[in-house]
Amino acid sequence: MFICKSFLLDLRCTILDLDNIDPTIFTEVTDIEGIRKIAQYVDKEYLEGAILLRYYDDPILSFSDWDPMVSLWIYFAMAVEEILNTGEAHFCMPDHPGDLSFKEHPRGFIKLHTDWNDKRYWLPEKEFLTTLLQGAVEFYEATDIALRLQGKYLPELNYCKKILEKVQERFKWGYHSYLSLPNE
Repeated sequence: MFICKSFLLDLRCTILDLDNIDPTIFTEVTDIEGIRKIAQYVDKEYLEGAILLRYYDDPILSFSDWDPMVSLWIYFAMAVEEILNTGEAHFCMPDHPGDLSFKEHPRGFIKLHTDWNDKRYWLPEKEFLTTLLQGAVEFYEATDIALRLQGKYLPELNYCKKILEKVQERFKWGYHSYLSLPNE
């Protein structure tokens, strides 16, 4: 099971130690009132924050991987589109010294590699791609409401929704529908 949440960084705070980041300096984007309280301390052009991404108890992204959120979510959406088109994708995080690579594997799995910690994750493809895109849509919709952005990132939101529709179309027949059955 995946957990995917987006957080914005309160720019009044300073991160001095990547190993001991105080999570209270981040506010989850779905906490509309919390975001409104820090809105004056958020750069609306940059929206610095973090994506918390876990697969069961295994953290993939954490607060120590914070970055500009608008760019990061678009990079993830573009990677998903590339996976759908070619079976592989790779991107460098915008301001974080880290690369992520994705490779589609048989039986409905994606191998995700994070180079900053040299970890490899074997993730169920349908659930992973859907979770990422739903997280992106949630980020753009919630920040638009909380920060009163009046559709500033509507093109990015629409792009993520378009790719989410492609993922849903690909898997509309069920999780393993694209695998051939024996004796066919």
